[in-house]
Amino acid sequence: MTFVFRLLRSPLARRLTLLFLLASVLPLGGAGWLILKGLERASLEDATRRQSLVAEGAAGLVRQWVARSSDKLETMARLVSSGSFGAKTAMEQIEVLVEATKLFLEVQQIAGTETQPELIAQTMQTDYAQAQRAVPNVRALLESRFHANAQQAIVRDPLSQRSQFRSKTIERSFGFRALPISVPYGDANSNAGGALVGYLDMRRLDEALAGLVQGDMRIGVRSAKSLGKTKDDASVEIAASGPEIADEIRTETAVAYGDWTVRVTEPRARIDEGYLRARHLVVIGIGIAIALASLASFVFASRVLRPVNKLTATATQLEHGNLSARCGIDRHDEIGQLGRSFDAMAAALETLDDAKSDFIRTVSHELRTPLTSLRLSVANLADGVVGPLEERQQVVVERIARDVDRLVARVGDLLALAKIEAGVEKARIADIDLSELARGMVEALRPLADTRGVRLETRGAGRGRADRGMLERMVVNLVDNAIKFGPEKGTVTVAIEGATLTVFDDGGGFEDERLFEAFVQDESDGVKNPGVGLGLSIVRKLATLQNAELERVRAPRHGFRITVAEAKR
Repeated sequence: MTFVFRLLRSPLARRLTLLFLLASVLPLGGAGWLILKGLERASLEDATRRQSLVAEGAAGLVRQWVARSSDKLETMARLVSSGSFGAKTAMEQIEVLVEATKLFLEVQQIAGTETQPELIAQTMQTDYAQAQRAVPNVRALLESRFHANAQQAIVRDPLSQRSQFRSKTIERSFGFRALPISVPYGDANSNAGGALVGYLDMRRLDEALAGLVQGDMRIGVRSAKSLGKTKDDASVEIAASGPEIADEIRTETAVAYGDWTVRVTEPRARIDEGYLRARHLVVIGIGIAIALASLASFVFASRVLRPVNKLTATATQLEHGNLSARCGIDRHDEIGQLGRSFDAMAAALETLDDAKSDFIRTVSHELRTPLTSLRLSVANLADGVVGPLEERQQVVVERIARDVDRLVARVGDLLALAKIEAGVEKARIADIDLSELARGMVEALRPLADTRGVRLETRGAGRGRADRGMLERMVVNLVDNAIKFGPEKGTVTVAIEGATLTVFDDGGGFEDERLFEAFVQDESDGVKNPGVGLGLSIVRKLATLQNAELERVRAPRHGFRITVAEAKR
């Protein structure tokens, strides 16, 4: 995780990671969504196909059940009209058949004509008979129902038209669901004919449908005309098998018998079970793919960013004067080509800098000897060794002496810088009393400070480990700069705290970010100061040689802070 957080701190890495994630995750997410939708659709289609097959089978079963029941009633009618027994004996035989098959709740034998039908025999199932006996005034109720049916097609058709009748409407009789059907028997012309009216027991259809039920499926036969209508559905259930289902998926098929339909329902949870398992696997697969894509995006971003960071770090080293720094990128692509070009540029800069340093070192060395001789000659003139000088001549010689001293100092700075860059200077680290070193350097520079009315002060105490000569030069250069570039009659302070030494003044500071570069110089009151701008460059290089930290301070006053290693205890 640390690697990821560190990587995402880079704006370029964030953009590359986001781009790669969009290019990989979006297609994966889209593919996953399409797969899930396809699985859901396939699951629903499979359920619908299965329910349709069951519904068609149930519709065929209902038609066959009604047809077989009619055939059974016709068999009874033939038995009655055979004439081999009396009416009572025939009805006794029918009663045996009714109890054996349990198809009919009740069978009535009706004789006579359409206008004068007569109930001559009746048989019924035991539980149906018991339900009738439990009803008060049942005899009057049955007579009323018989007279009502005598005016309906269920009695008229077999008596007058000698045709079979099948009702399309379920009736509720004494709490039982029944389908009325009737068939003629005998010969109407011989006055031996009549009708058998049977009330099919719909519970037998429930039992028949149970053989088609699969699992927690429910199969129901519905009709819009039977038993009235409910408020929430256009049809009512007249036969069913299977558990009640709340959240369902259903399929309906016409029975081709009246307005009856078969409705097959299954719990949505059962249908979704396979889909949910598949969805779980797909989600896990897509999640793993997205995780791998995310990992690949981080690796890709890191692979791109690593050489960029190397280039940035190398450029920073070059900026701080380490011209020997190289990025060392060895790749066979455009980034590798850029790295090699960068290293070639750095090598060219180092060669150019070496040439410049050689030139400065050679010129400085060649100038030092004649300048020393010139300084001695001017000093002899000023001291009157070769004879007394007039007053005007004395002024000119003193001015020449000051210019020669300044020129010797500049040549000395150039030689010092050249020696540092050439690696001649080596740090000799030892424990140093920083407060004592600071006081000594301040006292050495006090005459220069007096010329500008600048007050010098030191405060604090501390010890550190550094090269004494190098640190003295660093403090001298910083204090010298503060005196020259700070305001006149101001204060330059050298503060020591532990292994830290800070030099600051009352001025506004030098805002140019190139202040540590060679030959970069500020102005004082709009006038260029004497010097060539090597002081801070030498300070930075000496700090590098001692592994000391050099930083700029802007508050509460402007200056520079040097932090060396802590002294041994």
